[in-house]
Amino acid sequence: MANITGTLTAAGPALGAAIEQITRDLGLSNEEVAAALGAPPKMLDRWRAGLVAPGPAAADRLQRLSTVHDRLYGLFKPHDVLWWLRAPNNDLNGQQPAQFLTTGEFHRVEAAIDRFERAAARW
Repeated sequence: MANITGTLTAAGPALGAAIEQITRDLGLSNEEVAAALGAPPKMLDRWRAGLVAPGPAAADRLQRLSTVHDRLYGLFKPHDVLWWLRAPNNDLNGQQPAQFLTTGEFHRVEAAIDRFERAAARW
C-alpha cells in the first residue's frame, strides 16, 4: 500500500486520487469522509475533482485520516482493516473506530491503534 500522505496539500489530480483511495480503502462513504473532514459533501467533491485544496483545518483532518489509513494498512491485511474499523472495539468502549473517524475524533482511533501495536509487540 503506497503512502499517500505527501499529496494532500495542493489542488489537483493527486489530491483527488488520495481522497478517493482513503475513501475506498477505509470503506467510508462520501458523507462519512466529508463529516470526518468537517466539510459538506459538495466541498469533498470539489477537492476530489482537484478544483480546490482544503483549507488549513480540513487539510489537518485529511492528514490525520491519511495517517490512520497508512498505519492500519501497515498493521493489517486489507480485509482486516475494514473489519477493524467496523467491529466494536474494547479500547473504544465497544464503539466502532469508524464512528470516531466520522466525528473527527482521530485521537481516539490513534490511541486504539497505539494499544493494538503495543499488544502485538508483546506476542
